[in-house]
Amino acid sequence: MAKKNDDSISQPMPIVAKARRGLVLSPRRREPTVAETALLASAPNTFIIGAPKCGTTALSIYLKSHPNIFVVPVKEPQFWSFDITEAETYGLTSIDDYLAMFHTAKHDHHIRIDASTNYLWSHVAVPEILNTFPDSRFIVMLRNPVDLAYGYYMEERYWLHEDLPSFEEAWDALPDRRAGRRVPKLCPDPQKLDYERIASIGTQLQAVMKHFSRGKLLVLFLEDLSSSARDVYSQTLSFLGVPDDGRLDFPRINQAKEMSNTFVSNLLLYPPAPVHAVMKATRNALWTLGIRGLRTRLYQGINQTRDRQPLSPSFRKMLTLRFTEEIHTVSKLTGKDLSHWISPSE
Repeated sequence: MAKKNDDSISQPMPIVAKARRGLVLSPRRREPTVAETALLASAPNTFIIGAPKCGTTALSIYLKSHPNIFVVPVKEPQFWSFDITEAETYGLTSIDDYLAMFHTAKHDHHIRIDASTNYLWSHVAVPEILNTFPDSRFIVMLRNPVDLAYGYYMEERYWLHEDLPSFEEAWDALPDRRAGRRVPKLCPDPQKLDYERIASIGTQLQAVMKHFSRGKLLVLFLEDLSSSARDVYSQTLSFLGVPDDGRLDFPRINQAKEMSNTFVSNLLLYPPAPVHAVMKATRNALWTLGIRGLRTRLYQGINQTRDRQPLSPSFRKMLTLRFTEEIHTVSKLTGKDLSHWISPSE
């Protein structure tokens, strides 16, 4: 997609039409109808697109308390990554389902955010979003891809998508998984086990940057959020064009987790058909009351948070070599010195 001219912002909104799971915008432009204006009034205009395990949850939580910012209450709806099977698991099968999540946004919520980490490594999400909401802003958060890949493996283990007990085994299984072999039955899409692809942040950043005009993309780093959260928060508010609310409290969010009870976890996340029907009906009823994420909170309550065990030096060295070119690409695109990702100080 070619970059948009800056003066496109002042043009009338495009015509909204139904297509696939989402909306498309006609190349013809005219003044929007009353119905179209109402539809877009609470639609998202900002997307935190990844990468996973890079602080996107923490940033979203910090931002959602700002009086001018609305963050969609469903964690990572993943709606626009049509090439990755996941949005359907959240009950999002139409644009109406998706936009309904933003209906509680108020008039003062000038910024409305969808934070979904599949969007960065999806081949289609960013173009699909821009086809629908061409003036959207995007935020990307990054970290050392070695730690990203390992953290994502642990996340997949936690949600029962991954069944291999060590990251080294999971890494060695990549060729089989790409061929559709050795995929756990509970994994919604084998692509979610492609840790190499998901952590190839240089390739991903280079691809998405082709779509943006200046000032539409902000790239942040987890290490900066961890060491200087206030500065990163202030930088983000400035990018979004909202006033600083003076927030000073930035608690640690989304610590590393470990599954501690396989049987109960499996029953809660993937219950037998009769139980699932009841749970789904209950969930839909709660959603209408604005109560979301109850099952996730129960699941998190019966499992543990703890620091991850370090990778073996030899395996970490191999992963660093694999991702060195990705790191160089990120450094070149952002102007940030990331040499410590390749040769960490002792």
